[in-house]
Amino acid sequence: MPMKVLVCDDERHIVRLIQVNLQRQGYTVVTAFGGRECLDKISSEKPEMVVLDVMMPDMDGFEVLKAIRQNPETENLPVIMLTAKAADTDVFEGYHHGADMYLTKPFNPMELVTFWRRSSFKPEPAVQPKKILVCDDEVQTVSAIQSALDRRGYEVLALTDSRLVLETIRREKPDFVILDVVMPYLDGFRLRNDIRANPETTNLPVILMTAHAKESYVYQMGENDGDFFLVKPVDPEEVGIFLEPYFDL
Repeated sequence: MPMKVLVCDDERHIVRLIQVNLQRQGYTVVTAFGGRECLDKISSEKPEMVVLDVMMPDMDGFEVLKAIRQNPETENLPVIMLTAKAADTDVFEGYHHGADMYLTKPFNPMELVTFWRRSSFKPEPAVQPKKILVCDDEVQTVSAIQSALDRRGYEVLALTDSRLVLETIRREKPDFVILDVVMPYLDGFRLRNDIRANPETTNLPVILMTAHAKESYVYQMGENDGDFFLVKPVDPEEVGIFLEPYFDL
């Protein structure tokens, strides 16, 4: 059964951003918008992981975390804390109360998936190599991702010229496409739109990479069906972890 994650933040756009990305990774997402509601949902929904904001009006995240750890039924429940404050004292307080991970806003939602998979998943080699097309005009980025995916048994189609993407897709029929957003000639959004417009590739999964970490920009990409995003600088190993649920590695 899909893993169930409870996301709690009084900022609804943050909850929606996390929800969209986790659901596209196959997770069941339950939402709450306050500390007391969070504790009620933990009791009724029995999530396997909680993503918890620190600053909330009715009951802050530290109080919620303390209640989770004091309850014998939830004392070992994984909790990831979110905060707009990066002060050492806040981070220390979170870990002191038993937080498993701390993320500072703005953040990449894929870090949540990365955390869970690194802590609980042991990948096995792919039975049949899957084709992943990677295109970025930055040679270093392409090389780093290619090396990480090669180690996981994928066949990587590495490109640095965006003009070759559509022809390569037509000829090689990759299982997944990873595109930088800002490239000479054809940007990632235009290529994504061309992929979606072609009946033969309309369902081809696409990851868009961007150095723009503004929430509105990232959220725009997260709302497009079939699209995912990673914020640069990209951790190449994170890309491999991201792909695992699609190919049952």
